[in-house]
Amino acid sequence: MASISFNNYFLKNLSYVANPKFDFSTKNIDLSTAVNLEVHVNKKTKKIITILDITLGSLENTNSGFCIKVSIVGDFHYDFKEIESYGIGFEKFIKESTMSILWSFVRPFISDLISRGNKFPRYILPVINVSKLIDNHDFKVIYDE
Repeated sequence: MASISFNNYFLKNLSYVANPKFDFSTKNIDLSTAVNLEVHVNKKTKKIITILDITLGSLENTNSGFCIKVSIVGDFHYDFKEIESYGIGFEKFIKESTMSILWSFVRPFISDLISRGNKFPRYILPVINVSKLIDNHDFKVIYDE
C-alpha cells in the first residue's frame, strides 16, 4: 500500500455569483483568495476525509467581478508506519498530500466557472507551494473515533 491512497472526491459546493457592484472600468481585477482545510482522521479504519474550501473574489469589493466558492471533499486511506518513516510528521504529510491532490481538481473547476460566466477572460488558478501554505496557516487535523 502507498503511504496515502486517494479513493474519490465529491463536490460539496460549487458556485459563481457575478458582483453587481463591480466597476467595469477597473484595470486590476481583485482575485483575492481564501483557503480553508479541514482534515478528519479515523485511526481505526485508517481513513482520511479532507475538506478543502476556496473562495475567490468578493461581492463587496468593486474591483472584484465575481465570487466563486468551491468546497471539495476527498476520501483517502493511509499507512501510518510508512508516513512516519518519511520523518516530516504525520499531520504535516497528510495535510500536504491531501490538499495537493484536491487542489489539482479545484483548478479546472474554477477556470471553467469563470469562462462560463462569459464576462471575464479565462483564469487558471496558479499552482501553489502547498508546504508553505500549510506552514503559514493553522489548519487543524481532527481525530474521529
